[in-house]
Amino acid sequence: MMTLHSPRVALGLVLCLATLGACQTTAEADWMGNPSLKPFRQAAQTCEVQVNAIRIGAERDRFYVECMAALGWRPRLAEEPVLPRR
Repeated sequence: MMTLHSPRVALGLVLCLATLGACQTTAEADWMGNPSLKPFRQAAQTCEVQVNAIRIGAERDRFYVECMAALGWRPRLAEEPVLPRR
């Protein structure tokens, strides 16, 4: 019987939290791109489906960013302002 104190459970929780913390955000305000090429939500959904096949967190993050870039979106830099939608 596995309990919360089991090393396997503890390792699983740590890996799960580390993976969640390393994920790229899917909030449109955190990305820059041209919606006329591919709307953000459509690009994000396309990349999310593809990234689900990758198990390692760092590779998932890199793939997601590269996938979004291929669809015309890149992560917004901290100093870039978020412009209101028209």
